[in-house]
Amino acid sequence: MRRLTDEDRLSQQTTGWFVSECGRPPRDMSQDVSLDWLCLPIAKKEETDEWCDFMFYAALCVPDPEHPGRGKVARQERGVVRIIKSTGEITVVEQMPGDDGERRAGRAARIISRHWKKGEYPQQTIYAAG
Repeated sequence: MRRLTDEDRLSQQTTGWFVSECGRPPRDMSQDVSLDWLCLPIAKKEETDEWCDFMFYAALCVPDPEHPGRGKVARQERGVVRIIKSTGEITVVEQMPGDDGERRAGRAARIISRHWKKGEYPQQTIYAAG
């Protein structure tokens, strides 16, 4: 059996936060699989004097057989972005599976950049559309 790492524990903590912050999965499941882009929890992963890494999460939803036309969260997908403290430059360290075009990474980067402009590197933050 695999032992839990600190990253696994942080992911589990964020999962509970993710579900409580982002609420229920989408109602419209006209596609077979949907990767959310409207609500992206963001959590600090690691920080040094030069940079800070943030994990961002999105719900991967699949059709719910008990409720035709609606979706249910199957799992979370995760990506990692890094901000350089001296310049504010943000790069993708670990691409989120299914985030073609880095739509979710770009949204996470926008929120992280806003915090950077205020000199903040929060433990948790969130991108929420609307």
